[in-house]
Amino acid sequence: MKHLKYILFIFILSGITETAVYAQDENWEKIDEGEIEDASFIVEKSLEIELPMQNRKFEKIPPLPSTPTSQMTQNYNYLSIIPELSNLNIPNRALKLKSLPLDKFYGGNVMAGFGNYLTPYLDASLFNKRENKYALGLNFNHISSRNGPVDKENSGSAETGISADTRYYGEKLTVGAKLNYDRQMVHYYGYPEGLEVDADSIKQIYNEFNIGLWFGNTNKKDDFDYIIDANYNYIKDKSFSSSESKTEINLLSNYFLKEGLKFHLDVNTMFSSYKNPESLSRNLIKVKPYIFYKFGDFDIRGGMNFVFQNDTISYRSSVLLFPFIDVMYNLNDYYSFFLKIDGDMEQVDFQSVVAENPFLGQSVALLHSNKKFGIDWGVRGNVNNYFNFLAGFKLSEYKDLYFFQNDSLNLSTFQLVYEPENTNVMNIYGELVYSRIKNYNMAIRADYFNYGTKTLEEAWHRPTFKLTGTFRYNVFEKIVFGSNIYFISGMKAKSYDSTIEEVITLSGIIDLNLSVQYLFSDRLGAFLRFDNILGKNYERYYRYPSRGIQIIGGVSINF
Repeated sequence: MKHLKYILFIFILSGITETAVYAQDENWEKIDEGEIEDASFIVEKSLEIELPMQNRKFEKIPPLPSTPTSQMTQNYNYLSIIPELSNLNIPNRALKLKSLPLDKFYGGNVMAGFGNYLTPYLDASLFNKRENKYALGLNFNHISSRNGPVDKENSGSAETGISADTRYYGEKLTVGAKLNYDRQMVHYYGYPEGLEVDADSIKQIYNEFNIGLWFGNTNKKDDFDYIIDANYNYIKDKSFSSSESKTEINLLSNYFLKEGLKFHLDVNTMFSSYKNPESLSRNLIKVKPYIFYKFGDFDIRGGMNFVFQNDTISYRSSVLLFPFIDVMYNLNDYYSFFLKIDGDMEQVDFQSVVAENPFLGQSVALLHSNKKFGIDWGVRGNVNNYFNFLAGFKLSEYKDLYFFQNDSLNLSTFQLVYEPENTNVMNIYGELVYSRIKNYNMAIRADYFNYGTKTLEEAWHRPTFKLTGTFRYNVFEKIVFGSNIYFISGMKAKSYDSTIEEVITLSGIIDLNLSVQYLFSDRLGAFLRFDNILGKNYERYYRYPSRGIQIIGGVSINF
C-alpha cells in the first residue's frame, strides 16, 4: 500500500510535465512564424497525501532485584619461578682468510769469490730460523788484495771481521748483546815515487775489539719508553803502539704526559783512555732533557743540552750549555717544513778517526769539536707516494774543527790539525729517494760545503761538493742489478815535495761501481762486481792513489 502511493504520485507529476512541454511547443511554433504572444502557466496541485502518525510500543526489561553485598578480603601469593636451563653451546664459526705462505727462509748464506789484484773475498752469515722469542746471528767477512796501485805488495790491504749478535724478546723487556772483532791492514805507500821500500817496514795493522749490551721495554707504546746500551771498545795499532780504551753508556727515553705531549731525556757518556805515546784520560758526558709538543700542524721539540768534558785545553770550559729547538710544520700529509737551532760538543776519538783515514802517523792529537751554534732549515715531502725528497740549508759555527794534513816529517802519514778560531761551515744539501715497486729503488744525495777557516790556509782534505747515489733493480726475482756512484771535488792538500810549501787541488773523484747477480734457484746464485769502472787512480788523500778497475766474481749459496 505504501509503495502504491509513491507510484501514483510519480504518475500524476509526469502528466503535468507533459502538458507544460506541449504548451511550450505550441508557443515555439508561433515564434517560428514571427509572432510573440503573452502566455501564462498555472500548475495546480490537486492531490495531497497525508499519512497518519503511529505510536511505537516498547516492552521494558524489569530491573533485577538488589542483593546485599559484603566485603571480602583477598590474599595473593607470588611464587618466584626461575627456570633452570642447560648451557646452550652455539658453535661460532669465524670466517678466516686463507693464510699466505711465508717465503722460504734460509738461515745460512755464503758468498765467495776472487778478483784481480789477487783479491779473495768471503762473506758468511748464519742466523736462527723464525722465532718469536729470540734471535741469534753470526757473521764472518774477509776481503784482501795482495797487490795495489803502487809497487804491488807495497800497497796491499786487507779487512777481516767477526761478529755475533743476539737478542731476547720478553713480554716486558727486550735484551740484546753483541761481540765484534775487526782487523785492518794497510801499507803507508805514500812515499816519494822511485824510492825502494820493503813492504813489511811500512805495514800498519789495527786490531779492534768491541762488546756491547743493551735492553729496553718491548712495547714501544708504553707510557715510559726507553733503551739503555753499554759498549766497551778497544783499538790498538801495531806500528806506533797507539791505543784507546773506551766505555760508552747511553740512554734514550721518553715519558707520555698526555696526548701530544712527551718528556724526553737522552744521556750520552764516554770515558776513554788514549795512549799515543802518553796516556790521556778523556771524558765526555752529555745530558739532554727536552719536551715534545704537538700543537695543531706543528711538532715542537725544545730543551737544553748540558755538556761536561775534560779535554786538556786551557781556554775550554769543563761545563757547557747549549739550548736547542726543533720545529716542524706539516703543511699536509705530503709536505713539511722544518727549522732546527742547536749546539753540541761533537765526539772525536781514535776509533772514528782511524775509520775515516787509516794512514795516521804517530802522536795524533785528539780534541772534541765544539759546535757553538747551528741552524738547519728546509723542506721534506712525498710526491705520488713514489718520490721522497729532502732539501735544506745548514749553517754552523765550530771551534777546534779538525782536518787531515800530510806530516811534513813523514809525507806518507797524516796528522790532525785544528782551527783554534771559529770556523763557519755552510752546507746546502738535497736528497731524493724513489721506490715505486719492491724490486726497484734508487737514492741520490748531493751536498755543497764551504769552510771559512781563519788561521788555516785551507780546509785540508775536506770536499766542497759531494754526491752519492745507489740503484738496485730485481728482474723477475732472477737477476739483480746494482750500482752506486761516489763523486767528490774541491779538496786541497799541502805539498812538501820541494823546498817551498805549495797548496794543491786534488782532482775530482768519480767512482762508479756496478754489480749483477744471477739466481739459478733459491739456494744457488752467481755474482759479478765491477769497482771503479772508469779506472781512474784518484786520490782521496794526497799521495795515495786508488786501485784502477777491480773485478770480482763468485758464487752465493743459501742453506
